[in-house]
Amino acid sequence: MISLVGKLPAHPTRSYLTRSPGLVLNTVFHHTGVDVDNTLEEVAQYHVGTLGWPGIGYRWLVRQNGTAYECQPIEIVSYHCGSGSPKIINGIGSNNWISLGICFTGIDPTEAQVATMKWLADEEDKWFGYKLNRLPHSALSPTPCPGDTWEQWKEYIIPTPEVPV
Repeated sequence: MISLVGKLPAHPTRSYLTRSPGLVLNTVFHHTGVDVDNTLEEVAQYHVGTLGWPGIGYRWLVRQNGTAYECQPIEIVSYHCGSGSPKIINGIGSNNWISLGICFTGIDPTEAQVATMKWLADEEDKWFGYKLNRLPHSALSPTPCPGDTWEQWKEYIIPTPEVPV
């Protein structure tokens, strides 16, 4: 894991709001949706320059070799799943207030990316002290994200509940 918090392209005048980490309920999985192993700078520049966001929209970005990059601290309410939100709070879709975003580069994740995303989600659960819901972006917004192969790798990402014997 490599932290790039505060080191990626950011908007010169806009900034993300902050939240109490206790508001977070979800880990939301995303993909960049292009068949390229984008650099973090490219993703951040797209979010800032094209979309006009304050900074990169994900807490974590995972490159195709499985390397994880921390992009935003837990307290930041970044934009990554707001378009389908049931409410707007301080101008931001409510899903963003209660969710962290993990994004992988590409269209379909590599085995290394899937393993890293699971590890990150497990680590976030440990940090919070409770299990966050693990959801595809498409569960919260009208989008095909995180891609057509979600059903194939979600079983690894989302632990099967233990059934008492």
